[in-house]
Order: sequence, then C-alpha cells, then structure tokens
Amino acid sequence: MASPKRAVLVVAPTESFRRTCGKAFQAQDWECFVAGSLAEAVTQSTPIKPSVIFVDSAEFAEIPLPDRSIFEGMQTLRHVHDGPILIVLSKRSDEKILQELMHAGVRDVLLWPYGPVDIVQAAIHWDSIWRKELVRQERTNPAVLRSIHALIAAVEAKEKYLAGFSKDVALLSSKLAQVLKLPPRNTKEVVVAALLHDVGRVALRDEVVNKREQLSNDEVQHLHSHVSVSEKIVHNLLQNKEVTAAVRHHHERFDGQGYPMAIKGKDIPLGARIIGVADAFVALTQERPYRPQRSPHNSVEEILVNSGKQFCPVAVGALVRLFGYHPNPGAATPRAAAPAHAAATPARRRPPAATH
Repeated sequence: MASPKRAVLVVAPTESFRRTCGKAFQAQDWECFVAGSLAEAVTQSTPIKPSVIFVDSAEFAEIPLPDRSIFEGMQTLRHVHDGPILIVLSKRSDEKILQELMHAGVRDVLLWPYGPVDIVQAAIHWDSIWRKELVRQERTNPAVLRSIHALIAAVEAKEKYLAGFSKDVALLSSKLAQVLKLPPRNTKEVVVAALLHDVGRVALRDEVVNKREQLSNDEVQHLHSHVSVSEKIVHNLLQNKEVTAAVRHHHERFDGQGYPMAIKGKDIPLGARIIGVADAFVALTQERPYRPQRSPHNSVEEILVNSGKQFCPVAVGALVRLFGYHPNPGAATPRAAAPAHAAATPARRRPPAATH
C-alpha cells in the first residue's frame, strides 16, 4: 500500500516566493499549498492535512487578523490545521518576536540566507518528526487507558477525598485548552497529563498524607516527591515528551518559586500551566480534611489575585472567561493569598490555594 502523499503549506506575501517553493516541493512529489497571508491560511481548506507549515516573517509586521496578536494568530493557524509543525522563515533575528513565536508553538526558525533546497530539507526533517509524534499518540490505546484508570483508582483508594479529583482536573483542563484554542492533539496531551498528574501519590506515606498538623521540612519534601514518581510512571507508560513534561512541571509557579525545578514564566510548559490552574480550582471547590470547600466564585477570585505570581496569566484568563467571572459589586479587593506551594513555607499545614 502506497504511503499517503506528503503536504506542506507555505504562507508568504510574495507570489514569486510561493511559486518557487511550490516548484521545489512538487519536484520532491510533495503537495504544496500556498497562502498570501495568515488570514488566508486560517480559512484555507486543504484536501491533504499539511504536516509542516512555513510562515514568512514578513507577516509579523501586520497580522491581518482583527485584534489578534502574533501569539494568537499562530495558535489559530495550528488549531485549524490540526497541529502541524510550524516553521518561521526570517530575514532578521528579532529575539523578542522569535521567543513569542516559540511559545506559540513554532518548532524551528530558518534564518536568512535560505533557499528552496533548505526549505525542502527542513520540511523532510520535521515531517519525519511529526509522523513519529503521531505514532506516539496512537500508543494511548485501550490497554494504556485501562492502565491509566487503574493508576487513578489506586490513588483514590489511598486518599478517599481525591475520589474523582483527577477526572475533574482533566475535564477542566480540557475546557481551558479549548478556550485557548489549542489544537486537538495538544488538548488531548493536556487531558492525559491532567488525568495522570498525581499518580505518584501512591508512593506517599499514609502518615504524611493524613497528617492534620503542620508538616516538617522532611515531610514537605516527601510530599513533593510525588511529582518525580508521577513523571517516571507517565514516561514509562506513554513515552510522550509533552505529557511527561506537563506532569513534571504542574507544581511550578509562574514567579519561579515552585518545584521541582523552580522554572518560571513561559519556560513552564503551557500544558503544566493549564493543569496548575485547573488543579487549584478543583481543589479549592472541594472539601479537604484540613479546610472547608470554597464556592466557584471565591475560588476563581483567589486564583485571579495570584495571577502572575503562582499562576500563569494566560491560563487564569481562560478560567475567568470560562466561568464568566465578575467581582462581587461593592466587595473589598481580595488580598493576595499565601503561596500555594509548601516549599516556600514548610511550617504551613496546607496553603490556601494548594492543590490538595
């Protein structure tokens, strides 16, 4: 059976450049679709799904999408074409713009000078990676799903108050990913990571998990160890870098005061930032042995005042839009909550916005 024909999409304002690229790809028996702008590209329907999209950086001066930033424009492009590899063609190295694009999902940048041969070679390289990633996605088969649910059941059996917790976090993470217009494949990765983010809690000692008094420094570190255990389990189960990274970093803080690596800002994978917000919201709205549950409104409010400190503003913004949050009329401005990770304040039993 013959392999399906490979396809690429080239987004560039110059017609002669689009025509040159088209001829180069056709010579390699590739289908080459072209668009003169991002606006045209996001509305274009292609008979074959492109594995790679090249975008000429000349588009960045004025993105013809009303009220959309570069970040949002590239996210939209990935979404409508179901998560292809994005590559930027740039004649100048603008670190600020290139960094923004990398956070929007751009995987590579070809800097000038480059020609049709360079572009075709880049497409061949990244198409191979894209196809391998698809194979990894298919590993989430029924047998793997059974293993996932068995692991979740083991955690819930150990900590009764976590019954249904991971599923609730996964559901909310999915909704936040949709608000942010993540491609379906990336949304699926976030959901799987959210389901599995706490499986390492099966290795925690009961006396630490159930302790109502303040935790010692050693006990706090033991509690934090569930992240590395979760990471190992997820890596061995799925062999998916994106899912594993989201699990590894879901307790990082946007200000760099989290764990296990104390990375900050956009260095934290977007999936982990989404799960961090979903994790906190679900935990706050559920009763715990050490505190009462809070209303959805108050939970959103507490997360909002920690935006930019504990939580990613982009993920928090998605939560606010999802719940249609509006401050109570006449209500006092909420004070900033204490840090939500016990690493910074080990004497606390559990922090206010803690995830469990």
